Amino acid sequence: RRAEMIAYLEAMLRRDKEYYYIDDFTKPVLIFKGNDTCYNVLNNFADSLGAELNKKGVKTEFFNVDEEDWRDVERFNGRHYKAIIGFQSYLFSVKMKDGKSFFADYIKAPKFNMLLDHPIWFKNHLEYRAKDFTILTHDENYKRFLEKYYGQKALILAPAGNKTTEDKAEVIKKYDLSFVGSYGDYRPVIKEVETYDEERAKLGLSLFEKLKYKPYLTFEAGFSEVLKEKDITLEDEEYLNLLYGLRKVLFAVSYYFREKIIKTILENGITLHVFGESFKRSPLTKYPNLCVHKEVPAEKTHEVYEASRISLNLMTWHKAGFTERMAGIMLSGAHLLTEHTEAISGNEEFFTEFTLSEIEKIPDRIKGLLSDKERCKKMAE
Repeated sequence: RRAEMIAYLEAMLRRDKEYYYIDDFTKPVLIFKGNDTCYNVLNNFADSLGAELNKKGVKTEFFNVDEEDWRDVERFNGRHYKAIIGFQSYLFSVKMKDGKSFFADYIKAPKFNMLLDHPIWFKNHLEYRAKDFTILTHDENYKRFLEKYYGQKALILAPAGNKTTEDKAEVIKKYDLSFVGSYGDYRPVIKEVETYDEERAKLGLSLFEKLKYKPYLTFEAGFSEVLKEKDITLEDEEYLNLLYGLRKVLFAVSYYFREKIIKTILENGITLHVFGESFKRSPLTKYPNLCVHKEVPAEKTHEVYEASRISLNLMTWHKAGFTERMAGIMLSGAHLLTEHTEAISGNEEFFTEFTLSEIEKIPDRIKGLLSDKERCKKMAE
């Protein structure tokens, strides 16, 4: 035993792997933050995660690229952490001065980067790979895409929602129907696509039309169908470069359906409460039953959901995803009216879903729920 103890102590002094089994476990978690997209939802994720880790007795450190020069990340060189977690963070792809090695390799820790949008948006940041690096995503299609085209290790981790008010029976339902999301106009995006070089513009417009008439297709599946119809064969690298070049079509088609759904609801006389300046600049303001309220930050969205009988969820082409909006609506005691996604199929007793191919049925479903408030409430509960 004496010899074993001496060997163990010597390993500790040499800082062999046994030393780091203990040392790394006591280290803090480093969280990369600094992205105010989508009502500051990513920073809210980072802050919420830090708060929950602290409750569990886990120390945390933050590096905020909005408040610090990104080059100050150099101070983490050679340090050890229990984990490093980013939310759509580009810091994992920062390179050293040699232009070849990645700075992240000089920090010892399991590393995780959560990507919530289609991976093609992050093409320039997917070059970094390491055995201790994992991408987290909420969509099974995105996981497959990352593994197939980028050889990235990916895991499904759907974001959660906030649950604050315990007694939701006391919350007054001010809104029959709400939508917490922005308005985007697809028309300027399509005009931009039309300015691309002739071949790329034709492909982009064809892809837009393809997804309009086959809205159940993923972005990449629609693109593959367009290529097949035009008898175009591409190697993987060419395919990804071209798909990246057409990435804004993804926003265009999402905006197209978002406007179509909201317009259909309004044209059927249903009052819809929305939040944010983007709607004030939209053509939908001509409808008197569109009630535009001031923007609500991510950490306050639960207050809208709690005050809603029904809250609408529209995807940004996440065909197999589960988002924080969906979780937040259900946790807040509102009835979830959501665009179909493979992630929740088979649980229709808890929410109401629709497909982009049956938008005309949405108003009747809303009216049916509002006319039977007890059923609507029971499903929400």
